[in-house]
Amino acid sequence: MAGKPAACPDCKFSPVADIIYGEVKPTNAMVQRMHKGEIVLGGCFVIDGAPTWRCSQCGKEEEKAGPI
Repeated sequence: MAGKPAACPDCKFSPVADIIYGEVKPTNAMVQRMHKGEIVLGGCFVIDGAPTWRCSQCGKEEEKAGPI
């Protein structure tokens, strides 16, 4: 699958959240987006094969990131 889908390919739920990596200090806008299921924090380090999106309902992750 190329890119982030509009809805989860497994459960059809929308939105599908972008996974944000790195040392992040969440802003109020980011917290609001997290509550809406639009973004999730993925941790401080991106490793080869890390997912770039996650379903906000069933937790499916896919579309692996390449080496950085």
